[in-house]
Amino acid sequence: MPDPTTKSKPPSADDALAALKFYVDLANSEKQAIWARHATMVVGNSLLINAVRSDPFSWTNVSLCVAGLVLCILWGIMTWVGWTWFYKAMADAKKLPIDPLLNPFSSFPNLGDRRRDKIFMCTMAVIVIFGLVYLVALFAPPGEIAQPDVTMERGLHLGSCYGVIEQS
Repeated sequence: MPDPTTKSKPPSADDALAALKFYVDLANSEKQAIWARHATMVVGNSLLINAVRSDPFSWTNVSLCVAGLVLCILWGIMTWVGWTWFYKAMADAKKLPIDPLLNPFSSFPNLGDRRRDKIFMCTMAVIVIFGLVYLVALFAPPGEIAQPDVTMERGLHLGSCYGVIEQS
């Protein structure tokens, strides 16, 4: 058993570079996981919103809207935690005793400041927008959400989200 009173020697330059490689790999791995989760949730929410539009103002619609809101909350939590791990890997790498020219993270002055990270803010905005779509679908009174309506009675009658065109 090693003696706890003996001082260990500082890490060598090779050890520091190996640690830097570990942190770079860790940050890249988390970045890939963040975008894989994001893409999956965008597709899942898009399908769910399409299902909500197929049968508006029914109990199925209410259930799907609530499920969509829960999904958005979970998505927000997963995104927040994923970016926390991503920032932590970069911040820990930035602290390594390595020449700043060799450390790609040394040039980031506000590493981990979410409000200054435009990509993080846009990612969270997408989540909020999906949540708002579910809230509008859930709480809008019947008739307030325009549904596509295409009929061929007495000429042309095309209903859309932007208005109605009629020709008699």
